[in-house]
Amino acid sequence: MSWSYSGDPSASNLDAVRFWAQLTDSNDERLSDEEIAFIITQEDSNKGAGAACCEIMATKYASEADIEAGANGELAVKFSQISAQFAARGKAIRDSSATPVGPWAASISIGEKESQEDDTDRVEPAFKRDKFATDGSLSGNVQDWNNDGSR
Repeated sequence: MSWSYSGDPSASNLDAVRFWAQLTDSNDERLSDEEIAFIITQEDSNKGAGAACCEIMATKYASEADIEAGANGELAVKFSQISAQFAARGKAIRDSSATPVGPWAASISIGEKESQEDDTDRVEPAFKRDKFATDGSLSGNVQDWNNDGSR
């Protein structure tokens, strides 16, 4: 297994993913180039692959036990904290790359409405405004309805 990072996230997809996941320390090789290359094939973007790397690391460290000593030996490795940090980083990357979707309403502008009405390939709506005259009778050249409620 190999490990590399050029220090330039724009140099390659691998470097970009390492950058997003902050797996750039050559003294702390957590995921190999081959593992990241596989993750890249599973995601739609380098940011997504970076988030996936963080999620994988969070899962890995969640299964590790926290080590504590104490008294004068003073050894404390908190894998749960590392797991939480990777999970938070993965969520932050996913959140930052999410595309916001807003509501859309058709024909709000007069120009768009008129453009749709002028489109000869558009299906004519079954019901439209001012279909009935003010006296309640049908106005204009509206098609008659069948007894079953269809045209």
